[in-house]
Amino acid sequence: MRIRVLGLAGISVAQLQATLGPATGCFDRDVNGKKKYPKLKACAVPACVFYDFPQGSVGGGPNLMCATRNGKTCLAVRWELTA
Repeated sequence: MRIRVLGLAGISVAQLQATLGPATGCFDRDVNGKKKYPKLKACAVPACVFYDFPQGSVGGGPNLMCATRNGKTCLAVRWELTA
């Protein structure tokens, strides 16, 4: 099943979270764990994670990612599959 999310560009983070629930992930850190946008208090890349693994498991699944510059408006919304 494929769900296209291109039309969600420009949606507010608040509206996205009101529909899907609060973001369950934040992917705004670099490989060293530092925030990519340290001046921004909100998460720059909130994500809704649509899978659950037992603690200690390795793997992934579909994440609905919202890329922002200000933590308030999704400039782009995309699916990202992790492994």
